[in-house]
Amino acid sequence: MTVRIGFIGAGGIAHHHMENLAKIPSAKMVAFTDVRKEAADESAKTYSAKAFTDYRKMLKEVPMDAVYVCVPPNAHGDMEIDAARKGLHLFVEKPVNIDVKKALAAADAIDKAGVIAVVGYSLRYLPMFEQLRAVLRQSPMRQAVVTRWGSLPKNSWWRVMASSGGQLVEMVTHQIDLLRGVAGEIESVAAVYSYDDLGAPDGDVPSHYNVVMEMAGGAAAVFSTSCMSPNGKNDMVMVTPKAVVEVNYGKGVTVRPEGAIPVPELAQVPSIDECFVKAVEMKDRAGLKSEYRDAVRSLAVSIACNVSAEERRVVEVDELME
Repeated sequence: MTVRIGFIGAGGIAHHHMENLAKIPSAKMVAFTDVRKEAADESAKTYSAKAFTDYRKMLKEVPMDAVYVCVPPNAHGDMEIDAARKGLHLFVEKPVNIDVKKALAAADAIDKAGVIAVVGYSLRYLPMFEQLRAVLRQSPMRQAVVTRWGSLPKNSWWRVMASSGGQLVEMVTHQIDLLRGVAGEIESVAAVYSYDDLGAPDGDVPSHYNVVMEMAGGAAAVFSTSCMSPNGKNDMVMVTPKAVVEVNYGKGVTVRPEGAIPVPELAQVPSIDECFVKAVEMKDRAGLKSEYRDAVRSLAVSIACNVSAEERRVVEVDELME
């Protein structure tokens, strides 16, 4: 079976997925939509497909099996619902929205349509994910420190809170989702943000983020992130009863003291794009690790952080899931 794929959004992260799909024999990209005509035209030319500036027109005119949605956070919602109602399977880039209620409405439409819907939480598809899960099954996490310091992205929409939701929503959602995937649910958050001059007249996102997250079962995680750091840092360290566990996203897991917990060897695993195409082709969800409704919970955690910082209180994540 050839899986015919359309794209809504043809810039940024979409190119990464295009390159991966081009290597998968059963995947064929047939159409691209972008509000920037030149972006859609360029991708269509590269992959011998059709170009559009209106995704509804693409969905109506081009036969396809699946759609990749690669748009800014505030643009999500209607396009997922429209695609699901047409019976199209979905690959949705993270975060799934900046509004939890809209994301839940899309989840309902996806469930009703019975289509496969994967969210681009790619850390769950790296070799270290199963390695880390195996380590924590032997000695559960009791404490974690997560750091992600970097510079301000160049995209103008990223700097606007109403468009991106800020760093925790648009970027650090990867680390939030990974923590949920290996250590269990995050139940409540308490956040303090600070604001430095972004050097961008239209920018209003916080520059530095500090959050304490309470996990189910009593464990806790501390997140320290910044989009205005002069030097980059991206790591996750966990404390368990037996060892300190250091996570290197590309190279795997290290435990200290060495040998305190057996660490399985890294194994080759299929990419998130390979898993999605295979799921659609075989009509089998078994290889999927980041389905849409679960991803809404990762969104809710980061939105809860924003609410906590604004209202200066502890926020229960379930408040946003109702």
